Amino acid sequence: VLFPFTLPFAQLGGHYQIGPGGDFQSFDEAIDTLISQGVSDSVIFDNLSGSYQEQIVIPEISGTNTTNTITFQSQVAVADSVVLWDSTTQANNYIVKLDGADYIDFKHLTLESRSVDYGRIFHLENNARYNSISHCILNVLTTGSSTNNLASIYSPDIYNQNSLDNILIENNIFNQGYGIFLHTHNNHPADSTKIINNTFNNMRHGIDLLNHVAPQVLNNTVQVTWSSGSGIILEGCPGTLKVTKNRVQVVRHEGIHISNCLASAGGRGLIANNFIRAGTPSNIFVFPLRINGDSYQDIFYNTVIYETVSFTSGSGLSIAGGNNIRLKNNCVFTPDDALAF
Repeated sequence: VLFPFTLPFAQLGGHYQIGPGGDFQSFDEAIDTLISQGVSDSVIFDNLSGSYQEQIVIPEISGTNTTNTITFQSQVAVADSVVLWDSTTQANNYIVKLDGADYIDFKHLTLESRSVDYGRIFHLENNARYNSISHCILNVLTTGSSTNNLASIYSPDIYNQNSLDNILIENNIFNQGYGIFLHTHNNHPADSTKIINNTFNNMRHGIDLLNHVAPQVLNNTVQVTWSSGSGIILEGCPGTLKVTKNRVQVVRHEGIHISNCLASAGGRGLIANNFIRAGTPSNIFVFPLRINGDSYQDIFYNTVIYETVSFTSGSGLSIAGGNNIRLKNNCVFTPDDALAF
């Protein structure tokens, strides 16, 4: 007696092409196959040059781990050769949603949101961990809103549901929008976040982290042109945080703000070698470098240019509350009537 049976599909492993004439015609087709088959080795999707109008959702993929990673990249390693875009809406405010997906890498791609009020590009939730975005161009093609609805990389503060451990954001160009808004709940903070060597142009805000343990924000260039926008904000980030070698320019408000970040005598935080320019002669409420309610932080070798004349609403370097703060070799330049410290 013969019993019919169906051979299972093999798990993915190796190189594949996405695009006309490739192994998969679209990102969605490749992701559907990942969902149904999983992976048994590292997988690299080489995207053929062109424009792809898609919104994609990647859940947790069977078989992924530190070795079996999944990479989406331009075949020619040139970011503007592959454009993934769509007009996002309030109900589906993302181009790429990592919904519990781990070990996913995006490299050498351009991603664009093209709606007026809703322009998020990456949305991370449900414990999406060990993911990276590198050498990409992230375009938010509107300045219609100042809220995180225009965040290029976004994560919501959801109780016990959004650990973002080991997220790497490196060597990207951000054009307009809110920049990076990665918030997690203090019940389950993110660990080992690294934001390194990125450029932020004409932004509403630059980098905003809430509840990240020992994040590293290194060597970024941040230009904020909105009058109430901030350059770099770290709030509730305990441990040996590092904010070093960043170049920040803001019109008003805050250049770098470190708030309620509690370190220890054996593991101090470091805010060092940053260059911050803030304010214009007519602006008020300007705090280029603001330390608020922190402990065991080292504020070393920063340069602050504070261009606001009104000293009643700001100062070049401001420290409020906290304890065990060390200051060393900081240079603060202010107009004649303004407060340096």
